[in-house]
Amino acid sequence: MVSRYEPGRLVASEIHRDCMQILEQKQWIGFFEKFDGFCEGVALEFAHSFDGERDTIGNLTIRITEDNIAHVTGLPQIGERYFKTKHFKDKSWVPFISKSRVATVNWKKGIPRSWLVHPWDELAYLIQKFITCEGRFSIIYLYHIKLLQHLKGDCEINMPYFLLQSLSKMAKAVQKQGRNTENSLYHCGFIKMIIIYELQKQNLTWQHFIIENGFETIKEEEEEEQILVVTDDEEEIQNPKATSSKPPMGRRRTRSMVIKEKEFEEKDKIFTTYERKSRKRQQVQKGQIQESDDEAQQAQYAHIQTLEAQSLENDDFEEQETSTYEQMREDVEQLIKDMK
Repeated sequence: MVSRYEPGRLVASEIHRDCMQILEQKQWIGFFEKFDGFCEGVALEFAHSFDGERDTIGNLTIRITEDNIAHVTGLPQIGERYFKTKHFKDKSWVPFISKSRVATVNWKKGIPRSWLVHPWDELAYLIQKFITCEGRFSIIYLYHIKLLQHLKGDCEINMPYFLLQSLSKMAKAVQKQGRNTENSLYHCGFIKMIIIYELQKQNLTWQHFIIENGFETIKEEEEEEQILVVTDDEEEIQNPKATSSKPPMGRRRTRSMVIKEKEFEEKDKIFTTYERKSRKRQQVQKGQIQESDDEAQQAQYAHIQTLEAQSLENDDFEEQETSTYEQMREDVEQLIKDMK
C-alpha cells in the first residue's frame, strides 16, 4: 500500500487564477493534466527493474532518458540540471516567506508550508503533490524553494532531468528495501504516464496492458486485503485519503480480522441464548418461576429428540453399550406416556 500521497488528476477549478497563470507560463499545466490515477502493482514492478536507463514491466521494455521524459511530460529541457542534493546558501528564499517568520527559519528541519506567502504556499503544495509526491506532508525544504524560484523566473531548471533523477532515487530505495516499500514507492501516476506514452506508439491501451500482464488480478487481491478503519460506533468504512500528515484515527483491522470477529459474535449470541434458557430451566426446577404447559411440552419434546439422537450415535457401539441403550429407550417411552 502506497503511503506517500499520489495525485489522481488535476482539478483546475480548485487552483487560484494567479497560480494557474504561473503554471501555464512554465508549461506545467499540460503535464499535470496528464495524471489519471495509477496501478500500484505496475509502479512496484517498474521500481524493482529500473536501472536508471531502461525498464521492463511485464512484456514491455522502455528506454527512459531526459528526451523520453520531455516528450512524455511536455516540459522543456532548458536550464540548470538541478536535483534535491544540490543546495544553495544565499537568502533568495526570503521573498517567499512571511516577514514575521524570516528570523526563525531553520532549513535543517524545514519550515511549515503555512509560513509561505500567497501564491507560493499554494504552488508549493502543487509541487509536493505532482512533482515530489509529498502531498501528505506540510514541511518545506530548500529544494522546494528552488522549484518555486523556477516558477517565479529567478532561475531555470531542466525539469525532465529533475524528474529522471527523482525516479532513479525512488527505484534505488525500493530495490534496497525489498518488500518494505510502503514509504519508498511513489511517482506511481507519473510511471503510468510514461507507460501509456510507450503503449500509444504500439497502438495498445493501458487496460489491455494491465490485463495481459496480470496486473488486474493483483489489483483485485489488493482490494481484498484493503485496510479498514473502525469508528467509535464500529462502522466499517474504506480508508479515506489523508488530508494531513496524520493518519486517519481508529483501530486498523484487515478484512480477515473483521470476518473472524463476526464469527465470534455469532457464537457468542448462541452461547448467550443457551445460557439464558439453561438459567430459566434451573429456576423452574427450583420452583422459583412457573413454566407454562406449552413450554413444558416443548421442553419434553426437545429432551426426547436429544435422547433419540444420542441413541442413534450409540448404534455402532450396541454390543458394548446394550444396557445403556435399553435404558435410554425406556426413558423415551416413559416420556411419551407422560405427554399423553
